[in-house]
Amino acid sequence: MLPAAKTVLRAALLCLAAFSASCALLGGQGEQVELNLDQQAVAKVEIRTGDTLILDVRNPGAGGYQFAGAYFDPVLLKLTAHHLMPPEEAQPGNFGRATFEFAALKAGQTMVIIKIKRPWEHTPPEQYKSVQVTVTP
Repeated sequence: MLPAAKTVLRAALLCLAAFSASCALLGGQGEQVELNLDQQAVAKVEIRTGDTLILDVRNPGAGGYQFAGAYFDPVLLKLTAHHLMPPEEAQPGNFGRATFEFAALKAGQTMVIIKIKRPWEHTPPEQYKSVQVTVTP
């Protein structure tokens, strides 16, 4: 093989390795774990580094509430997406669903706390759902 071809091949392999490593950090590798929190306010889940965790909840808009953030340890998890989806059928009190998608970055344990708030009230946000997340290597 010519020296220039070897250099190009090495560069291509380095790029591929870097891409694979970045995919692992962003949750691109590993399993996708989805947790529906409709029937529970508190839950526990165990995932592995590189997995993607999706928390699926009802939109609490019926009481005038809006989401006020997700609180978690950013060393262990990264919020990669938050989606609000309209209801499949128009029904009174059905404001659709929301998902919070996290990439597991590092082993450890953290609480993910999803908070809600009525925008006209001057009170701290309320805890809506909480999940104890254990990330294993």
